[in-house]
Amino acid sequence: MKKIKFLIIIVLFLIIKLNVNALTVNSIANMYLNCPSTAHSGDIIICTINLTIYEKELIANKIDADYVFNNVSFQKIELSDELNNKYNSNGLNIESKNGISSKKLADLFVLIEGRSNDYATVGLENIVITDNENNKITLNNINSKINVIEKTIPTTKTNKTLYLNNLSIDGYDINFNKNTFNYEVDVNYGVNSINILAESDDNYTISGTGLIHINEGNNTINIKVSDNKGNSTTYTIIVNKEVKTSNIVNNNIEEIKNAFRTNKELIINLNKNKDDLVLRNDIIKLIENTKRKLIYNILENDKILYSYEFDGKSIDSFNNDINLNIDFKNNDTNSIIFRTDYSDYFPKGTILKIKNNFKKNNKLKLYRVNNDKQELINNNLSLDNDFIILNIEKGDNYSINNKLLKKDLYIIIIIISLIFIISIILISTRIYRKKKQVKAPNISNYINNSIDNK
Repeated sequence: MKKIKFLIIIVLFLIIKLNVNALTVNSIANMYLNCPSTAHSGDIIICTINLTIYEKELIANKIDADYVFNNVSFQKIELSDELNNKYNSNGLNIESKNGISSKKLADLFVLIEGRSNDYATVGLENIVITDNENNKITLNNINSKINVIEKTIPTTKTNKTLYLNNLSIDGYDINFNKNTFNYEVDVNYGVNSINILAESDDNYTISGTGLIHINEGNNTINIKVSDNKGNSTTYTIIVNKEVKTSNIVNNNIEEIKNAFRTNKELIINLNKNKDDLVLRNDIIKLIENTKRKLIYNILENDKILYSYEFDGKSIDSFNNDINLNIDFKNNDTNSIIFRTDYSDYFPKGTILKIKNNFKKNNKLKLYRVNNDKQELINNNLSLDNDFIILNIEKGDNYSINNKLLKKDLYIIIIIISLIFIISIILISTRIYRKKKQVKAPNISNYINNSIDNK
């Protein structure tokens, strides 16, 4: 009976503890979203994001959440002082090294797009607070409904034209004139975002500025100027981002992903002395079990020193990052001695090409070097233009040379010796035969002697 009572007490204690813990987690902090209850279609409204922390011991360093938009589009976000924001039009990402306290976090600017009598929704979901010990606290989803009370059609000009005093893009000259409402600018493929700035002397609301993400091709960006009387004017900037058609890309997973949409074989040029010579595993996964190829050229003085070729058809379940660096102990006209910084097995089908500096190729041979001992791997390497082709399975110490093997040297010596001996025998035989020959008598002398005797 005592045991049963003891078990009941333990169970009740655990239940109480679990409830207390649950209550503690739910009551640590909360977030609130305040938006106007009504708006016109085409209006830019401001929703404030607030944080309340109930637990004094909590030091919040990071807040992440996803936006929920219905009949609404993101324009920009302005944070409170001392907070940092990673720009993301799909979600909220706030950080602070000094800790985030109970306060107004940010003003979220959104464009209402619904029709009259529709409801527009602004919300936050998947809200996670990360504290200074990297613990994560999940908060409940929040949202705010806005009643769209009438439909307005955005136009470039209203009854009253509202002017900007300045409109600019960091790093680009658009030759601004307040009476010109349309602009166009070209940017390189590597540019992923631009920073748009705008100013007005009057108390106008300006939207569409700040850091704007851009895609390949044409990007239309509208900067809207509004007053409190319903007048608005729109300045339009068309940003033409270069479309990547070349198969030469940077060692960047997003760029490689985009380039694989139109190319099956990509070339990445890396500087041996300046760039990070690492092929990440998530990039290898992009070609695994596909017909895609990745070629990494390692340059020195703007010339290819060596290159790696990875063929997706041969790669299966490879899970390592690869250090592409090679240290050359010797690379001249007599031999090439090198060590790969990557010491594990390469993906199947990896081809290494090294610049060929040999004056006379003869038969180039590849050796694995271990404690000054050489193991022959290939005694007749292939050549591709000015490069030596190596099929190596594992990172290690290697040597390439065109010297004769000892057994080859022995065979040559034996052949030369045999030729010499046969030549001596032939010459000796000829001499011997000459000595054996009988000298034929002179017939004229024989006839003369016969006549004299008669």
